[in-house]
Amino acid sequence: MQMIQDNKLKPSVGIIFLICFLAFLTGCQQIAYQPIEIDQLSKHEDAIQLSFETSKGKQVAFYIPPRTDAQSIPNPLVIIYPGIGGRALDWLSFVENSPSTTAGYLLLDYPGRGFSEGLMRPRLLPQTSQGALNALKKQLHIDQNALQKNICLCGHSFGCAAALQFAQQIPVKRIVLLAPFTTLHKAMFKKMGPLAYLNPDSLDNRKMIRDLLSRDHPPKITIIHGTLDETIPVEMGRDLVSIDDNNIKYYEIPEGTHMSITEKNRPIAYDALFNSQRKP
Repeated sequence: MQMIQDNKLKPSVGIIFLICFLAFLTGCQQIAYQPIEIDQLSKHEDAIQLSFETSKGKQVAFYIPPRTDAQSIPNPLVIIYPGIGGRALDWLSFVENSPSTTAGYLLLDYPGRGFSEGLMRPRLLPQTSQGALNALKKQLHIDQNALQKNICLCGHSFGCAAALQFAQQIPVKRIVLLAPFTTLHKAMFKKMGPLAYLNPDSLDNRKMIRDLLSRDHPPKITIIHGTLDETIPVEMGRDLVSIDDNNIKYYEIPEGTHMSITEKNRPIAYDALFNSQRKP
């Protein structure tokens, strides 16, 4: 009898294991900050820590104001979306080396990252974007329309989908996508095989890009992908460009890896974000 009971328990244990496995591989684990990482933020005297609530609980984002005037309206406001295992403050070096003195940066942490509570659900990430934007509006005491006059989005890997999600909801001028996937399921399939399709959140970057480019005033979209990307194959970047290669600027980096393009190829990203005269 005991053996029969044990056998009956096995499916439920298997399901629990599968859920934990999926949570781990989809980046739902907690990733906190170390004290030394917070010390790096303190070097930015005018940096602001923003707190707000979503359905996942208390969330925290960071704002780095323009170097010319910390009280001015950022022009542009660049919202940065890290990869699935990344965090907002990982992008401080990107901000510090930026050529723009009038840009402000809104650095986002997903639920479960940094100081933010909860576990991440990909389809709910627009809550984080909108919550952080609302908190910044209150902090700067300005109208949201003024804040949204010149918004640019920059995402890496999974963050590309998070950026494209939010672009469906608000007007944006430019979007820079570093190592984007075509669909979340296809990206996860590389690690998980058929188990990837058990994830209920299917983010389709192809569909979101098509929707954006069909607008009367579509954003300028730039894609940067490395030929040696070991996480998201470069073929996915090529696939996205093929949607409309006349209106999507594409840079394929020889020997670029998944992470190296965020560090070694920053001038391309800066140009795409700040050079308003660039033709797609």
